[in-house]
Amino acid sequence: MIMFDRSSAGQPLSANHAGNRTKPRHDLLLAYRTLIEETPGHVLIFAIAFIASQAGLLVSLLLPWKILIILGSGRISQLLPSFLRHYERDELVALLGGAALGFFLFHLGMETLIRRIYRSGADHICRQHRKVGLFDRHHDHAVRYYRYLLHLLGLILCIVLVIIWLAHTYPLLLLALLTFCGAGSIAVRYGASSELGSQRSLSPEIASKLWSGGAFLYVISWVAIDLWRGTVPHLTIIFISVLLARQALIFCAVAYRLLDTLTSQSERLRVLFDSEAPWYPKVKSADGFHALLINVEIRRWLAPLSKQYDPAFPAAVNPEFRAVENGKLIYATVRSAPEGEQRPFLVKLFHHSLQSLAEHERELLAVSADHWPAPPFLGMHDVDRHRATMFRLEQDFRWLEPKEKAAILPTLRQQLLACDLPADLIERYDRGSPRLAERLAIIDWRYLRLFITEGEASRSIDKIHEYWPSILDGVDRLPRQLVLPGLEKRLVGVAQESPVICNWARWRWEPVGAGWPQGRNSEQRIKAALSFAGEIRPEIRAIAPERACYAALLYELERFYAVRDGSGAQSLIPHIANGAEHFCNKASRCLNTVDVSNAASDDSNVVIFPVEQWNVPSRSQH
Repeated sequence: MIMFDRSSAGQPLSANHAGNRTKPRHDLLLAYRTLIEETPGHVLIFAIAFIASQAGLLVSLLLPWKILIILGSGRISQLLPSFLRHYERDELVALLGGAALGFFLFHLGMETLIRRIYRSGADHICRQHRKVGLFDRHHDHAVRYYRYLLHLLGLILCIVLVIIWLAHTYPLLLLALLTFCGAGSIAVRYGASSELGSQRSLSPEIASKLWSGGAFLYVISWVAIDLWRGTVPHLTIIFISVLLARQALIFCAVAYRLLDTLTSQSERLRVLFDSEAPWYPKVKSADGFHALLINVEIRRWLAPLSKQYDPAFPAAVNPEFRAVENGKLIYATVRSAPEGEQRPFLVKLFHHSLQSLAEHERELLAVSADHWPAPPFLGMHDVDRHRATMFRLEQDFRWLEPKEKAAILPTLRQQLLACDLPADLIERYDRGSPRLAERLAIIDWRYLRLFITEGEASRSIDKIHEYWPSILDGVDRLPRQLVLPGLEKRLVGVAQESPVICNWARWRWEPVGAGWPQGRNSEQRIKAALSFAGEIRPEIRAIAPERACYAALLYELERFYAVRDGSGAQSLIPHIANGAEHFCNKASRCLNTVDVSNAASDDSNVVIFPVEQWNVPSRSQH
């Protein structure tokens, strides 16, 4: 349990901690200096290999186009080297086809070499710095950032070469390229800095299509204007120049994304590529979530919500906060200040990452009845990007202490057993969540056999296999009940001497008996609960306590298997095997005894316990 101190919220970093931060661009330049100083050979070989790889890819794309021209026109282009013009058409086509394949394989070879350079260069820098105590998988991050840095450098080199080519062969196309890049840079900067742009920004997919497709059409339009003027160069030069210009624009987009990624990770970049820079673990940001708990923010959103349901509620609120789910779910008990006759509110503030959790809980509490141990549900509201659910509490509401909560757990389970759901909610739940029988059907018994030895335990699995289809059919036919996994860990209060469960998240609709702990007097407790709940739900009145106990075992078996707790599941197998025949035959008492011979060293140490003395592992033990 976490209690928040709102007086310290939003305070800046200490001077020493903040003073160690540098600007992202400075960290980027520092990383490049490290690359050049400590791995100059890697940088040089990469630059040559990257340019060669892109050149090989370009030629492998151009040669098939040449082949199509030769096959379509029947003429050999005068732009081909003189030694190729002496070949016949068929021979030239075969030669160019083989050359295209060869250049493509050359491109793949250079890419393979480049990948090895990434790993080798990052390994060398990590060995040189020999840092310890960094963040998890820091070596993998070093390889990734090394790749980003070199790839960005390679893209810049290729863009420069394209500019040189266009300046020499087609200056007008270079002007088109520069004007489009300039206009695109201004649009990106304006969209990122303006409030209007941040609210109506395009999706990355649309922006990418606009950049690549719009750039190609823009470049082609300049070529068309030049053609209309009658000043265009040879068609092959136009084709190569347009292809290079489009590739340069794509390189600009990729370079922009790489630069954005590197600057956003500048702190890790500095730690990995500066031998003297220490690692400061970064406090995870909650997207302004906890800032909503500051006094000024509370008055902005909490007071209006309270007045929406009680106009007489004072504007000044004095909430008490409790946090669960790693601080992403806040419970705020809101009482009037000064305390008067107004009943308090319970506000549950869900971080936006828990939206599905909030929706799941709302679906249940929206149909809650008066006899449920739940606070009256008022509604759900949006608070910035997050969700808040409102409940009304009694004036004497207070949170239970752990010892008090442990004492009333049997009462809470009885009340949950009496909770019924409407058919519509059950139908929608079954469409989204598999039933217990369906989850049991996919258990891999070969995995569970790894945790048992030959002998009695192995024979228990064989017996379970014999009755398994009937067991699944029997448990699927049982009426179902509301289950709150980990009930003992949930926030529970008390009002007017009645317990109030305030956390209904992750609720489940399972066969009767599911979720009940198996131990001393468990059968008597389930019998009393069935008698109590049968007054409200007649369909469970005729359920034998032994069958509910058996369903509890099957529920625990599936729970242990779901978390791959083979030892916990193995401890249940003898009990499930002993009761299989009785459960399938619907006997009045399905589990008279429990054979615990699997815990003994030999057959002579077999001990028989009555069902009331079962000692099945509980959630707290596993």
